Amino acid sequence: MKIRKKMAIGFMSVALVMVIGEALSMFGVHRIMESFEGGEEHFRAIVATAVQVADDAKAVEHHLMTYLMLGRRQDRQRFLQLKESLVNGTSALEQKIRDPGAKRICALIKADIALIETTSTDLLGIYDPLVAEDGIFDSPKHRGVITKFTDATAAAREHSIKLAKYQTDFLNRQEAITAATNVCNYARRLEGHLVRYLVLGDQTDRKKVKDRADSLHQILEVLDERVENQAGRDFLTRIKREMDRLLASAKTLLESYDNDVSSSGAFQPADHRLALDEMHEQVHRIVRDGAALAKLNVDLETQVKARAQANARFVQQGLVLSFTVASVLALVLAYFISKRLSDPIHKLEAAAGRIANGDLDARVQVASQDEIGTLARAFNGMAESLASSRQRLIADSEELQRRSRELARVNDLLKEELALRNRAEQEVAAAKGRLEFLLRSSPVVLYTCALTGDNVVTFISENAGDIMGYQPRQFLESPTFRFEHVHPDDRLAVESSFSAAMASGRYAAEYRFRLKDGTHRWIREDGRLITDDRGIPLEILSCCYDVTDRRIAENKLKESLHEKEILLSEIHHRVKNNLQIMSSLLTVQRQYLRDEKLAAVLSDAENRILSMAMVHENLYRSGNLARISLREYVQRLTTGLLECYTDPTVQVALDVDVEDVFLDI
Repeated sequence: MKIRKKMAIGFMSVALVMVIGEALSMFGVHRIMESFEGGEEHFRAIVATAVQVADDAKAVEHHLMTYLMLGRRQDRQRFLQLKESLVNGTSALEQKIRDPGAKRICALIKADIALIETTSTDLLGIYDPLVAEDGIFDSPKHRGVITKFTDATAAAREHSIKLAKYQTDFLNRQEAITAATNVCNYARRLEGHLVRYLVLGDQTDRKKVKDRADSLHQILEVLDERVENQAGRDFLTRIKREMDRLLASAKTLLESYDNDVSSSGAFQPADHRLALDEMHEQVHRIVRDGAALAKLNVDLETQVKARAQANARFVQQGLVLSFTVASVLALVLAYFISKRLSDPIHKLEAAAGRIANGDLDARVQVASQDEIGTLARAFNGMAESLASSRQRLIADSEELQRRSRELARVNDLLKEELALRNRAEQEVAAAKGRLEFLLRSSPVVLYTCALTGDNVVTFISENAGDIMGYQPRQFLESPTFRFEHVHPDDRLAVESSFSAAMASGRYAAEYRFRLKDGTHRWIREDGRLITDDRGIPLEILSCCYDVTDRRIAENKLKESLHEKEILLSEIHHRVKNNLQIMSSLLTVQRQYLRDEKLAAVLSDAENRILSMAMVHENLYRSGNLARISLREYVQRLTTGLLECYTDPTVQVALDVDVEDVFLDI
């Protein structure tokens, strides 16, 4: 048998052993891992969504009934949001569910939600015109529609819990998960029956309030037995505490209902708004902790599966080890087979060693005609080729050395360039650090914003928290955060200044900015429009700084100036009055004189006093004490002199030509 066939048989045996080992290992690993693949994440997602749908159904009922009682807009808005969440949750369930039984339950939930949408639309259509016309909504008159709505929400909640229980069966039927889910369900149902009783006054609902309270106590007893870990006990303690508060609130509301009905004949929801809100918050906390407890139990179940998977991996590793051992044995077997075939090759090996040491004259003397003989002749041909190639290698070696020197020179250049680049990067990093330090230390906040939409802030310096009271991420995360904190009276001016920046390229604005404690600070903002090389606007760069102290100083200065102006006006008024009194006294005295010269002297003094009085009167009446109109003063002065010196029987026309010159005080 030829060597080729011998080697082929040996290596085929090795390959066959390795393939068999690999196949057995992979088959075992596949079967083990397949036993742990149950889609637990898929079922957990369905359970979580179903519980959320049940919670939303009850919350929809609560907010609509509260809106019908109290008429608060936030309850109506919350109702509409939750109704949309119900529709989305049902769509998510339809996409996730593959089991036929679960699909039938999901179809029932979808029908319940469609009925919720229809009845709630009818209720709002009845409520709006009645409140607009009469100012009140009489719930008992519409008992049928309300009952139909609450029955639909109860059915949606019941079917959702049923779906959650159905899917929980795929998680090893853990009773604690079902009990925790029922805590959320019965807490919501207790709240629903209580609100319905307060609206409709149906004694059946009052009885169901007590039944739901008893059910909650029973579920808590189950949880007390099933929950063992400390985290679950903490959740259970909080649920018990909130349930005691919920039952106390329910009892208080029932007593208030009885008192209102006995005193005024009807329950007054507006008088008990705080109690209703407090009860809703207590139910919300029970639902939150119940859902968290259910999730905790699901996670614990998952941990058990994880330990099983870890054991499976251990088995997998054992199989891999077995495969490795089998491979080593196969290689050993192949070695012994090849060893029996290697003796004829030793001669070839010795000749190859001599050739490797540089003895290109070495030849192999093998006369066989098998593969070894062929190999020997190939060695001899190789030795002859190597001898002829030696000369070519010497020439090539010299060329290689030349190229090596060239490469060394290029390498040195590259090292220098790399060093320059490293220094440049260090300088850039230092400049960046310096810039960040200056921005943090600056008394001015720098920011940039987009030109479209809500002028979204695209960058803001780190010192925004020191000057404007909020962290930079708050300005970046919310597009309207900055404008929402601008005082409402200043928003129009700020928006106008932004619009002006598009035309002029610059803008300035001062506005009041609301801090976290509700106070306002005056902010001065100066900005400019940033464009590219072609003049196309890119964004707005602005700087903000606090001018509250300056504003306060200006206001104080204005108040002080106003007080001084009032004081000066009063002084001028009193001086004018005193001069008027002196003029009147001179007039009275002149009437008793018979000497015309003395009378003329008194008349002249009287006119002089009147001229001075007119100056003070102008100062008193002037809005600006630093600017007195000379034209007005001359007009009044000449008119007064004309009245004093002319005969009443003689008609004299007065023509005053004086430029409108303003004099200071």
